[in-house]
Amino acid sequence: MNFVLFAIFLFANEMFILRYVEKITLNSIYLSLIYGLLIIVFMLFYQKAIRHISRGTYNTFFFVIAGFIMIFSVFLLLIISPYELDTERWTAIFNWNDSLFRGVYPYSAHTHLNGENSYISPFPFWQLLHFPFYLLGNVSYMLFVVLILLFFILYKLQSRVMDGVQFLLLLCLSPAFWFEIATKSDLMYNVFAVLIICLLLVYYPHKIWQHKFLFAFFIGLFACSRFFVMIPLLIFLFRPWLKMEMRDKIIFVIFFILGFLLPFVPFLFWNFDMLIHFKYSPIYLQTSYQTNIWLILINVVLALVLALHCKTKKDFYSYAALSMFCFAASAAFKFVVQDGFYGMLYEDNVFDLSYFSACFPFLLQSLSMKET
Repeated sequence: MNFVLFAIFLFANEMFILRYVEKITLNSIYLSLIYGLLIIVFMLFYQKAIRHISRGTYNTFFFVIAGFIMIFSVFLLLIISPYELDTERWTAIFNWNDSLFRGVYPYSAHTHLNGENSYISPFPFWQLLHFPFYLLGNVSYMLFVVLILLFFILYKLQSRVMDGVQFLLLLCLSPAFWFEIATKSDLMYNVFAVLIICLLLVYYPHKIWQHKFLFAFFIGLFACSRFFVMIPLLIFLFRPWLKMEMRDKIIFVIFFILGFLLPFVPFLFWNFDMLIHFKYSPIYLQTSYQTNIWLILINVVLALVLALHCKTKKDFYSYAALSMFCFAASAAFKFVVQDGFYGMLYEDNVFDLSYFSACFPFLLQSLSMKET
């Protein structure tokens, strides 16, 4: 499985290199091949070198790399204006909260691209989490809260079950990750936030399952960010849910649904038609990549099957990453059939490559784990 996940890591990053360095030419192909070769050589060297590194040096590496990620992220956020970019996730968060602050129905707002399809897609709970950072002047500050929490948990867990330095090194060596930071995209750190929840769920299960209905409500709230994040949650929750008594199963689902629907309630009363029936409602926009219902059903079944085959902690992260990648790949394949590989890769508003790299949080977690 490590080989498959590492291949996905290379594939997703090389797609970013091909798309954003230049059009497919010999130079871009050579660059992507060189990148892949360097990553493979680096990982072989690292696996040998790590055996001779002391614990103190190892901890120093962890904090140096974590500090570099934070500082360079701040640098990218400061020097790049989101209004000069062709990606619109930052303004989807900012303009939604700005409209809410001004008393305007937020899902009527557009991103800075201001086209027919430039309406806002993230669900309300994720948007509302950014509201304090909107008041501070920059919704991207949310990224640093998520990263600090992630680094803290990785450091606490690494001595027992994982190699936190490897996790951070691969993150640093990912063009796709730095693209997400440079464009102020919230997609990857949305998945990082879900990873934090799953880490706590796996390593502190007794404390969490003692309050399983409250946890179901909280998970429902967090699912009210993107449909996409439900994939890893499904992987992690399906088997524990099957072991519950029937009464608890039903109550758990009810609390999950309540948590998911509650953030929508004020907006249902505010503008029911625009939220439910409008062509560019957030529900429509979040399913527009997967308009074929059979693709959605196949991916859901795949996630459930993989969830049933989880035998170790590492399996949960591996299968979550694999399911997320397959979900994105099936959508990309649909566009390859319609527009060809070149059209899928380069034409605007065809396919968002960020969905390939969105599996990285769970993928890197699996690759960095010492357990088998």
